[in-house]
Amino acid sequence: MTTAWQHGYYSDTSYTYGFYKEFAPNWLDWVALLKGSEPPNTSNRMLELGCGQGLGLCVMAAANPTIRFVGVDFNPEQIAHARSLVRRTGLTNIEFHEADFVSLAAKDQPFEPCDYVVAHGILTWVNQEVRSAIYRIIDKTLTPGGLAYFSYNALPGWLATHPVQHLMTQFADRTGVNKQSFESALTALESLKNAGAAVFKSQPGIQSRLEQLQKTAANNENYIYHEYFHSSWTLFYFTQIAQEAAEGKLRFLGSATLPENYDAMLPEPIRKAIDSAPDMAMRELFKDMAINQSFRRDVFVRGQTPIWSGEQLSLFAQRMVTLLQDPDKISLKFQTGFGEVSGKEEVYKPIIEQIAKGPVKIADLNKALPNLNLGSLLQSLTLLAHGGAVGFYVQNANKKPAINFNQTLSELVSRGAPYRYLALPGIGTGINLDEIQWMAIDAHSKNEDIPAGVEARLRGLNKSLLKDGQPLKHGEETVNELKVRLDGFITGTLPLIKRLGGVK
Repeated sequence: MTTAWQHGYYSDTSYTYGFYKEFAPNWLDWVALLKGSEPPNTSNRMLELGCGQGLGLCVMAAANPTIRFVGVDFNPEQIAHARSLVRRTGLTNIEFHEADFVSLAAKDQPFEPCDYVVAHGILTWVNQEVRSAIYRIIDKTLTPGGLAYFSYNALPGWLATHPVQHLMTQFADRTGVNKQSFESALTALESLKNAGAAVFKSQPGIQSRLEQLQKTAANNENYIYHEYFHSSWTLFYFTQIAQEAAEGKLRFLGSATLPENYDAMLPEPIRKAIDSAPDMAMRELFKDMAINQSFRRDVFVRGQTPIWSGEQLSLFAQRMVTLLQDPDKISLKFQTGFGEVSGKEEVYKPIIEQIAKGPVKIADLNKALPNLNLGSLLQSLTLLAHGGAVGFYVQNANKKPAINFNQTLSELVSRGAPYRYLALPGIGTGINLDEIQWMAIDAHSKNEDIPAGVEARLRGLNKSLLKDGQPLKHGEETVNELKVRLDGFITGTLPLIKRLGGVK
């Protein structure tokens, strides 16, 4: 059930403990530079509207100790959790506020000026009044030249999901938002499909969405409720968001899904069709229709500071990159919204070989590769970053806050907490670890034998390691299996985490 303060947003259960690398400050700065806008450097503050449980913003704060982070959510349970996390981990550059966007928008100055304002998913889930409030907050808070990030479910890719979501909410209207209403909707859809319902033929994407829902529900039931059961659930074409964002004096800059800033990677006939668009907004719409876009990560700017033609190299020059993967195992096949893109080995291998020597400034990389022009170098680095092979390196990063933060999280995970993201100040962002890897971090920090330490922690939670679907016995059998499973982590990932300031 929803009440007036919820504005139609479902909040009877808590949201997931997510983290989204695309709104890391240095990731957004990279988008700005690629699109010809100087990154903001006025306030060193980021505001997240709809911060949920706060874990993601805490990871950002631990990884970027020189930036001040502010998280806002109207759900008191989630803000209580976020504040508890700050208290436990000792972070000093972050604060959380329980507040309603409509009320905040009515204030002359809701928060101190910020260089970045981000909102993950929230536009899809709230009504027009709340969306307008979000844009008014941005107008009052975001500095000139500042960046706003919005991610949202997009059309036309989500068209097939609309009947699925509507069916779910109809069952929820009758039986409440719960497992019963969700399973009733899935059962009804299966029955209609087996009966040959025409909607499955006219919208073939319903079948894949149904399969995805069945898999997701098994692991993350709360996500399903928050994604599909809002009474104000709305899908958007880009042109609609661009028009609304103008309320906050925002102009579209580019995509935090990095490959989507390179239209040249599209097949030539599609490029020609997109080039016929009468303006930028229509160009994005044409592109979304060409690739059947289902999720956008838009970066808007509030007053662009232009980069002149001769300035791009100087602004990129001092930025650094570092390898995050074994250079011999880096794939040159990149999965993008445009389809799979294959990098040319003669272009990428020399770049990888240079970065493999250690963190390097782009100016030095550019000098070391005289046969590669700057545009090609930047595109290659962009795709490598998208694929997780390269990170945007932060020189002389303060590692202490992240080490303390990660240590506390590893202890909490070892006690059963569902956290999965570790802060890395060396690249100003976070990475995903699974439960046993987190336990390995905890064992490492306590100078324990790692496989034996992980086994003890699993045993303490009364959990068993599974192999071929069967639980292993505690003790030697589990330790031996952990030695195999954690070998790559201990020899590869753990040294990387150390190098990037995540652990001692």
